[in-house]
Amino acid sequence: MTDGRARRRAKQARRDARRRLRTTPTLDEHDELLCNLVREALAKKHPLGLLAIVNYVIESSRPDPLARYRSRPSPPDLDRERLIASFISIDSPEVTALLAALAEFLDDDPAAQASCRQEVARRRHHVPKWIGELPRVEVYRAARFTHVLGDVDEIVVGARFPSGYAMVCATRINHNTMSTIETAEIWSEPIADLIARYPDEDNDPDMSSVDVTVADAKAWLLQGMEGARFSMKTDSWPQCRPLVQWLVDRMPDGGSGYAQPSWEPAELLELQKEFFASPAGRPFEGWHRWEQLENLMDTGTGDPLRWSAVRVEGALDGFSSFCEGSFLEIELSTPDLLRAFIPFAHERSGIREGLTTEALAAVDRQAPRFRRDVILKAKEQGYFDDDDDGPWLQSG
Repeated sequence: MTDGRARRRAKQARRDARRRLRTTPTLDEHDELLCNLVREALAKKHPLGLLAIVNYVIESSRPDPLARYRSRPSPPDLDRERLIASFISIDSPEVTALLAALAEFLDDDPAAQASCRQEVARRRHHVPKWIGELPRVEVYRAARFTHVLGDVDEIVVGARFPSGYAMVCATRINHNTMSTIETAEIWSEPIADLIARYPDEDNDPDMSSVDVTVADAKAWLLQGMEGARFSMKTDSWPQCRPLVQWLVDRMPDGGSGYAQPSWEPAELLELQKEFFASPAGRPFEGWHRWEQLENLMDTGTGDPLRWSAVRVEGALDGFSSFCEGSFLEIELSTPDLLRAFIPFAHERSGIREGLTTEALAAVDRQAPRFRRDVILKAKEQGYFDDDDDGPWLQSG
């Protein structure tokens, strides 16, 4: 090889090396999948596509909120620090948009937020306009859907971007479990469209709706989120928590949250008097029945006049507190007392017959298990043996 040819090849090698340094490295399969996923989300032409990915990243990398209560805290599904570092290593327009959106949801993690923003500022990729509008999203309307039995409320809030994009969030709050959020759904549509079709979709005569202030909606949601830290996971909660929290942060303070039905002692006493004097309540005699009924009325939502099947199941699941000094026959007859009281209560509150039938069916379903649990506790304390019998066992 002549010196000239060697010099030309060396020069070409240097040019190739400089060209490679100026070119984005080829993405591996994992990175390409991420870019495709974000690209598809951005192609939906609505912020919710990308925000759904952000929501997943935030919730899946969230530290265990109950760590201080556990001997062995559960680690998050994703390591946030490593995940963001991997995003930063991918120099693509799609991931730049993801980092920019992600930064708006990391107020509780300043270090991660700063890393995302610094990387976005360093790059020269186009970022969708709506991402810059995230701090100025307005929650402008709220409504509450309430079930006649008082078990659940749905809080619906509508939000809009300065550029016109709309979002609506509906959260279901269960008052039988300390008024906690049990489901949350978010849609890419105006709140007016959702409210307009709500009755047609559910066709539920027992639901009613009313507009509420955005501040009141925030108070309800904060209350539901606080209780939901200790609740069971569902298909949509707490998966949607970051987006719900983000919307709540854009709502004004000063509202009033859910207030459990409150009865004065004198009012409850009068209600009990009326029941035990009625044909339905007359068979149940004795001061211990008054205490038994009072304990039942304190379950679920605490409203003595409204009984759903769900509340009945909760009231009879673990309700018995049989102990020394308890009357076994009284404990075993708890489902009978509830079965007599529910129609009386529903007649007083104007609840339709179909809902009363559902509640009574729940009493019948739960009664055998309830009585077995009472007998088990009585046996443990020597108040019952296998030779004992009674009409409550025949009926249960």
